[in-house]
Amino acid sequence: MRHLRSASSLVCLVVLIPLLLAGCASTYRDPRTQGLASHQFAILEEYHDLSSRVYVAKVNGGNRGIGSFTRYELLPGRNTLLVTGNSHSGMHPDPKELAFLAEAGRVYRLKYETSRSASLLKPGTWNDGSGRWHAWIIDKTTGLAVDEESIAKKEPNQSLQRTGPSARR
Repeated sequence: MRHLRSASSLVCLVVLIPLLLAGCASTYRDPRTQGLASHQFAILEEYHDLSSRVYVAKVNGGNRGIGSFTRYELLPGRNTLLVTGNSHSGMHPDPKELAFLAEAGRVYRLKYETSRSASLLKPGTWNDGSGRWHAWIIDKTTGLAVDEESIAKKEPNQSLQRTGPSARR
């Protein structure tokens, strides 16, 4: 009986360890980028730690898989992300779809601000204490917003030079 428990524990470990390690991968790769050189696809970075308040739930309409991704390798052209609030960190889920035209070889960053941090950046805009949040995508080199919603609103482009709690996100 004792040997049977040890054997079943070993089988569980052999099966679970590769699954856990696969979930710890930090890069999501669009399957169509396999075999491409890095200058042939775009990269989207997402600031992420265990207390992250938002995360990418879907990429181009498909589930992104399990893992704590901080980097997404995407084909050039129009890409969509479904970004949602992390309810475990006190955020309202409120999913938002962001779309942008990615260029090969460029690096982009997902940015967000909460109603709390936004009050430091844009007084009176998102400061209602509701847990609401706003997300956008910037070109990491220029700091300019590139997502379709920001462009359509013709808002002043968001910059990398931010202050307050959302500066590192």
